[in-house]
Amino acid sequence: MKNLLVIVVALCAFNILAQQRLAVVKITGISKQTADAMKKNGDRISWYSLDNGGRLQRNVKVEIRNVGLKPKDGGFAAVEANPDADGQYMFDTTAEIKIKKIDTTKNVVITVVLETVMGNEICATVEREFSGISQPITLDRYMWREDNDRISPERRLCISFSAFLNDKSLREKVLLENTAFKLTDFEVFLKQDEKGEWIKFPEPLQGKINNGTAVELTNMLPANIDPSKMLYVRFYAKTTNGNYVWGEYVVAPNEYRKEFRATHYTGEAFKKDTPLK
Repeated sequence: MKNLLVIVVALCAFNILAQQRLAVVKITGISKQTADAMKKNGDRISWYSLDNGGRLQRNVKVEIRNVGLKPKDGGFAAVEANPDADGQYMFDTTAEIKIKKIDTTKNVVITVVLETVMGNEICATVEREFSGISQPITLDRYMWREDNDRISPERRLCISFSAFLNDKSLREKVLLENTAFKLTDFEVFLKQDEKGEWIKFPEPLQGKINNGTAVELTNMLPANIDPSKMLYVRFYAKTTNGNYVWGEYVVAPNEYRKEFRATHYTGEAFKKDTPLK
């Protein structure tokens, strides 16, 4: 009886897998017109997501649905690319998608979206027969966030600042204060010239707090910040006992959308005129 049950379970699993098909969507670069529009705005593609300390992972989203229907199947890909001297991008990546909901006998619509450091979208939407699903797709649209109602306020963020400390001993000291941070507990300073003056991030800070330790900013980048250049960042959060958790970073252009965790816990925050270490 036990062996029969094992066989039945195995057959069910096989049938489920047999009903699923694996589709491979290929994404090949960005059209010249789209890349030129990005260059004009000083925008670049983002290599990073906010999860796991901002390490490169699934920064390209792909969706497949039948024409005119809502059920969809989806997957992700990863792109890491710099523009050349003319601002053009050359890359190839693939997304593997398990087909569960769509009808493979009908035409499908494929949507590919890649976000930029300024929170905009580079995307493409194509319609084709399922048999041609693996034909390369070039991203040919640049959706400015102000004109794109699909971009939520959270997706406008430029940088996420976290008071969470990787250092266990420091983290335990902060937790002893039973701190639940508010937006008003954070201050942020930016500059792009290493020897220049620190500029306080425009107030009030806008965004949301995650678990009382991190703020995901929805503020626009200040007009004087060029996202194609290096960025120097400092931030701190003031605890309930008047102490500070803080961090400082030198940020590459493609890292604008990563998470930055605090690196220090002290009784005094850094000073604006203190050199970046």
